[in-house]
Amino acid sequence: MEGERPHAERETCHYLTSLEKLERHDVDVFIGAHPGQNDTLEKRERMTGGGNPFIDRKAWPTFLSQLKTKAKNAFGTAGEGIRLRCSRREQA
Repeated sequence: MEGERPHAERETCHYLTSLEKLERHDVDVFIGAHPGQNDTLEKRERMTGGGNPFIDRKAWPTFLSQLKTKAKNAFGTAGEGIRLRCSRREQA
């Protein structure tokens, strides 16, 4: 992250910390901001049956896992170092 804006590390720290906080929530119904985030349109089509496909306790952790993977790819090993420094600050 060398040469980036001076506050980029702080923003990355906030993002990674936010994902960890979101993992603590149990979510029965997750509807993404974009239909592709949780197959909203496909689930709607399946509502003609007896169950409700929107009630899916696995959708939220799956979505967060995808975000963490994307963050890891974007931040690379720098993200791991930033998260470590961030957690040290939180403990102080």
